[in-house]
Amino acid sequence: MHEAVAEGRNGMAAMTEGLQHTHQAMERLDERVTHIAAGTEQIGQAVRAISSDVHNIAQVSADLLGKAGQVLEHSQAVRKDGDHLLDGLGAFRLRLHRDMQERVEALADEARLTGDVATAERLLRETLASDPRFELFYLVGSDGRQVSENIFADGVQASAGSARGRDWAQRPWFRAVRESGRSHVTPVYRSSATDAYCFTVSVPVRDRDGSLLRVLGADVRLSALL
Repeated sequence: MHEAVAEGRNGMAAMTEGLQHTHQAMERLDERVTHIAAGTEQIGQAVRAISSDVHNIAQVSADLLGKAGQVLEHSQAVRKDGDHLLDGLGAFRLRLHRDMQERVEALADEARLTGDVATAERLLRETLASDPRFELFYLVGSDGRQVSENIFADGVQASAGSARGRDWAQRPWFRAVRESGRSHVTPVYRSSATDAYCFTVSVPVRDRDGSLLRVLGADVRLSALL
């Protein structure tokens, strides 16, 4: 019987020890759950802060987009007004048109424009370098096909590819020279190279017999004249 009592006591001691271990494990589990809950709350706060920032950015972006639309609308209105003024300006010839016509006619009298094309192009480049009123020169044969490259002034974006061989026979600036034998000045228009206002002076280049050999085209910057 003493042995049974001893075994009972040992069993109770073992159970008590097991309960203590279980209690300690529960406390550690409770501590970990507390940490997880605190971390979850921190994550929630961070998510809410990020969501608020995203909302603010979206609002600022919408404001900027609206202002950009207003700027675009105003710029289009300014451009439209400029085009209306351009129409009025192109309806008459200014004194500066005649001055530039005489300048291009004097250039067309240069013998170097009647020789080989490379020599003519060098002369046109020299003229562009010395006279900022011009933005572009080109030479067209009497058949309307371009014989030179487009000779651009410095700072003007050159068009891609070669311009040689382009057919301008039906363009008014060429036909006016070929049919009348005299120089022609176009109305003011927007340059496709610079989007700035310009006008074109086209002038006959004659051979020694006085026959039409080529047509010299010169695009003149309006801003350089006003």
